[in-house]
Amino acid sequence: MSARRTADTSPARSARLRGRPVTDIHASVPFLAAAQAPWARTRPARLGLGPANAGNLAAVDEIFAPDFYSHPLRQSGTAPVRTAWTMVRERFPDLRIEAEDIVVDEDKVVVGATIHNAGPDAAGNPPTMFELLRVTDGRIAELWGVSTLHRR
Repeated sequence: MSARRTADTSPARSARLRGRPVTDIHASVPFLAAAQAPWARTRPARLGLGPANAGNLAAVDEIFAPDFYSHPLRQSGTAPVRTAWTMVRERFPDLRIEAEDIVVDEDKVVVGATIHNAGPDAAGNPPTMFELLRVTDGRIAELWGVSTLHRR
């Protein structure tokens, strides 16, 4: 039986991490940088938020595995990711996704984020999104996700 790590989930720690760039969060959460994690050798931007915020379509092949599968899009490969990113950036050119929470367990990463500059959700708040990523060989291999972003 292996020892289980306990995370500092205190409100003070959450406040310190909330709203910080992914690179800062990565540096301040020790297990994100742990060499034993299968995805840890990748840059923090590989989570997709940095390139998505910049509209960097060239980074798609670095971030996503060639056989990537998106459950929300119900499609495989990186071409659908490029298409989705392009459509979102055309609709919301100033869109910025800010990670609020990142949880890691073996090859799974959960990201809870706020979407800025995309108009309010149905409740009048900035839209939010949650994504569950499965990472293989340092790339996102599979994604499940949901958001409150209006698709007007």
